[in-house]
Amino acid sequence: WVGFNQFLLSFVLYLRSNLNGLLLFKTDSVISVLDRLMMIMICGFLLWTGWYNASFTIEWFVYGQTAAYLFTAVIALVAVLHKAGKLTFHWNLPFFILIIKKSLPFASLVLLMSFYNRIDPVLIQRLLPEEIAYEQVGIYSQAFRLLDAGQNFAYLFAVLLLPLFAKMISKKQDVEHLTRLSFSILISGVLIIAFSVSSYSEQIMTMLYTKMPDETILQFNSRIGQSATIFSVLMFSFVAISSNYIFGTLLTANNNMRILNFVALSGVIINLGLNFLLIPKFQSVGSAFAGMAAQLITAILQLVIAVRIFKFRINYSLIIRFILLILFMLTIIYTLNNFVIVDWKTGLLTLVLLGMLASFSLKLFNLKEFIFIMKSGQ
Repeated sequence: WVGFNQFLLSFVLYLRSNLNGLLLFKTDSVISVLDRLMMIMICGFLLWTGWYNASFTIEWFVYGQTAAYLFTAVIALVAVLHKAGKLTFHWNLPFFILIIKKSLPFASLVLLMSFYNRIDPVLIQRLLPEEIAYEQVGIYSQAFRLLDAGQNFAYLFAVLLLPLFAKMISKKQDVEHLTRLSFSILISGVLIIAFSVSSYSEQIMTMLYTKMPDETILQFNSRIGQSATIFSVLMFSFVAISSNYIFGTLLTANNNMRILNFVALSGVIINLGLNFLLIPKFQSVGSAFAGMAAQLITAILQLVIAVRIFKFRINYSLIIRFILLILFMLTIIYTLNNFVIVDWKTGLLTLVLLGMLASFSLKLFNLKEFIFIMKSGQ
């Protein structure tokens, strides 16, 4: 049944790619959250209305997911048909084979990226003794699920940028300004979030997870401490991941699939090598550092490759402004930790707001211009 859900999800993504190709970003934005909204409504109804006397089971969750994906697929199909008109089906074997050949580089890229993005918990479970393996996987997962949620924000940039990059490249237009603008907006925002939440990572983990019945206070504190460390490392990995979404999308639009596959394969090799080296000694924390190293190296490779292919100029002003933002965030963190006594939630909000103010002042976060470019692209 889960396999059928994956089929529905893939079908929704295929339909969304058609909407993106038509530059229907608003429609795609609605479709992108529709399945989650339906899932929340279905599960919320089952959990809180008391309509059924039976306990909520994992099977109900899977069936709810099926209903949400099916509803979203129908809505997306209607939206595509509304623009495409009547569809006719023809079986053309040579064309079918050609499509598969053209799709293989993209499929292999997704597979390789999935390996070095998602393989960490599997390696933790396999490389550690059985008595601690599952506990360490749980500790890693506690922190990773927040990164997983945050990646949706960066993924939205990739979804919006891919058709624009492809259109500009096909028309031989300069993509440097759009690349620099999207990079400065996304990376400045992610840096602010990374510094802010890492400063209060232990408090965030304590708020999200409670002590288990068979767990001592010492064990609970140890678990939260490890999760907090992993969370901080993963949030700084998010900076590299976000950079990959920008430059990886640009290289994809330029059809540099062989290069991207080489970079992704390098990421897999680095991730595997470091995980085999670090997990036996540092457990799940070592895996987090291995993942960060792989993401950082692939981000640097993609950045360098994009600069060479598109002949981007080195923007020293942008580099200096990013350095100033980082120094500003470190100064505020030091001040809050040593001279100002505030509740951690107040401190977190203060860091985010002051970081955003600094980003606007340094002209890193120019959302108005970005929206203008997106609208002009349509």
